[in-house]
Amino acid sequence: MENFEPVTAAMFEVKILEPEEVRFFHAPEGDARIRVQLRDEVSYIDVRVASALPLSNPDAYLGIRDEQDKDIGLIREWKRLAPESLKIVKEALDRAYFLPKVLKINKVKDTFGVVIWDVETDYGPRRYAVRNMRDNSVTLSAERVLMTDVEGNRFEFPNIHSYSNEALEVLLKVL
Repeated sequence: MENFEPVTAAMFEVKILEPEEVRFFHAPEGDARIRVQLRDEVSYIDVRVASALPLSNPDAYLGIRDEQDKDIGLIREWKRLAPESLKIVKEALDRAYFLPKVLKINKVKDTFGVVIWDVETDYGPRRYAVRNMRDNSVTLSAERVLMTDVEGNRFEFPNIHSYSNEALEVLLKVL
């Protein structure tokens, strides 16, 4: 029988950090790893940042995890970080949450359970193939849908009612 660590209240404690207490940087210059220093006391060499509420309120809290994927803390009002720290965090979040918004649907074709989307996004024209739309779609609201294509790329339909009837018919299959 395996030994499990007993669950304690300390495992669920969240360390809330103020933006003034945190400094993000790259060292040496040009190193892609993100480093963080907290309150001039402790530094972490390789951290990941993530929005605590990426879809509903991405600006609320920013989570920081160390290289062993353990929580360091949450920064409240992270957009108040010092300019250099803010730049580093925004670049990391842009990479992690790359999510093109579909502005226009040029063509949609459903063939044997694979839907091919030919669309215009806020990042230019794209073509997506989505297999099993029910399993690869998340309804975020009555009009907002998030999809993942066969290659793992995500894209958002911010307002399904703004598209053609043909596209709306396909989208309504997952709502």
